[in-house]
Amino acid sequence: MKLKAGLVILIISLSLVPSVRADPILKKLAPWSGDSQTDILAIIRAEKRTDNTPMYLYVFFNDLAIITRLSDTVIDKQHTYMWDVTFSPPEDPRYLKEGSNHIVFWLEDIDGNIQSYQCVFTITDRVPQPSWLDDLTQAELDEITGPEGPPGEVGPPGPQGPGGELGPQGPVGPPGPVGSGAPGPQGETGPRGIVGPQGAGDQGPQGEVGPAGSFNVIFSIVTVAIAIVAIFIALRSDRKMKRIILALDEEGGS
Repeated sequence: MKLKAGLVILIISLSLVPSVRADPILKKLAPWSGDSQTDILAIIRAEKRTDNTPMYLYVFFNDLAIITRLSDTVIDKQHTYMWDVTFSPPEDPRYLKEGSNHIVFWLEDIDGNIQSYQCVFTITDRVPQPSWLDDLTQAELDEITGPEGPPGEVGPPGPQGPGGELGPQGPVGPPGPVGSGAPGPQGETGPRGIVGPQGAGDQGPQGEVGPAGSFNVIFSIVTVAIAIVAIFIALRSDRKMKRIILALDEEGGS
């Protein structure tokens, strides 16, 4: 009697305990921790692997959707509910923190029914993304970069690089203004050049005799008159000389 009562109590107690089963959606997450730039691999499988209707995958990182409505794979006209996806933590600092971060996976069927699974990814180091800097204030930037240190010493100059190619010639500039200074002194006359050799050509014909000029006639008359006067003077001088000689002879004879 006591045995029957114990069995009844055991059956009733087991019926009151809720049934718990392992969720088959997430088959693998690798790695489970890393810095904010880690690539995360998730292998997702639905409870029912194939069917005639489509199913879609959603992935949320701290309530931020990073994958939305990713279709399944169709094999032999059957929808296969398997996904291998790789993603990284979001760049938005509002949805990223060091420590525990929640990742939620949804599988939505054609009727809107959702299977979900949640896991935790641990961020060990929050590496700033370049796009974050555009939204940060100067105070936040100063906190990240720290105080500015003193300038370092100037390093030695590097070796001179090779000369570039000669560029094209520029356009000719406009002519400058004409100078207004006084002319310089005339230079000395240079030495007379050497007379060149006589040409070997034939002598040309003699030109016609030109008319006698009035100057040549006057010059001829003056020349003749001077010659007559000179002869007259010479004759008179000769006669005086003869007289002087005769007078000297007579004085010698006496």
